Amino acid sequence: MNERDMWEHQVDILSKRTAILNQQIEGLEQRLSYFENVIIILITALKDGGIIQTDPEGDHSFEE
Repeated sequence: MNERDMWEHQVDILSKRTAILNQQIEGLEQRLSYFENVIIILITALKDGGIIQTDPEGDHSFEE
């Protein structure tokens, strides 16, 4: 195996690994989006059901 073949082999390995990582990232993004939507639906349902209520005294912050 000459040096050029060795470099091409390394590029092929890196390209395949990069493709796998991209697929994994896309899967994570899809799952994160799903969980975000579930949380939004749950919070909306809790607010509509009266479990979560707006504070009558208004907004609060942690800053003094």
